[in-house]
Amino acid sequence: MRRARVVDVAETPAVQVLRYGLEEDLGLLIRRILALSSHAVNTRLRALDGPTESQWRPLHCLYTRAPLRLVELARFCEIDPAGMTRLIDRLERGGLCHRSRLSSDRRVVEVVLTQRGAESAKRVAPVLDRLQVELLAGFDTEQRKNFLRLLARMATGTRISDRSRRNHDGQAITNNQESRASFEASRNAR
Repeated sequence: MRRARVVDVAETPAVQVLRYGLEEDLGLLIRRILALSSHAVNTRLRALDGPTESQWRPLHCLYTRAPLRLVELARFCEIDPAGMTRLIDRLERGGLCHRSRLSSDRRVVEVVLTQRGAESAKRVAPVLDRLQVELLAGFDTEQRKNFLRLLARMATGTRISDRSRRNHDGQAITNNQESRASFEASRNAR
């Protein structure tokens, strides 16, 4: 008669996954921060009779980087080009910007703020600055720098849809494998 092998159930992968709580879910935390900051920005801009949620990003982008080609503006604002075209239509009707074609290449459309658009965008920057200070108030200077540096690194360095990543053996790493490895590493660090 064989003896049953005793397994420490607390250390099996299934149980470790069950211990993973929503408070550790990166996507949820990022969405929560985005929702809080978006709500705060919109509330404050509405009080100033400022631009709407969908308008302030392109206005701010044009104010700090103009003139921009329509596709560049869409990329900076992370809006698909068709959606950006509709948004620019509304901004033009409101007298906040105008489009012009490059004389050197008539296919290329640039977007430029009007005087009214620039004034509206000017009101956005201080609101964003104050909100960032408030959001990061619980961190000291060094922590703020590190946090922003890490967020920027995540934003520019990770491409979740990139399926070409490989492990040390040259095998493709799936998002599930990567998430699991990241989870285990964070668990072991505690």
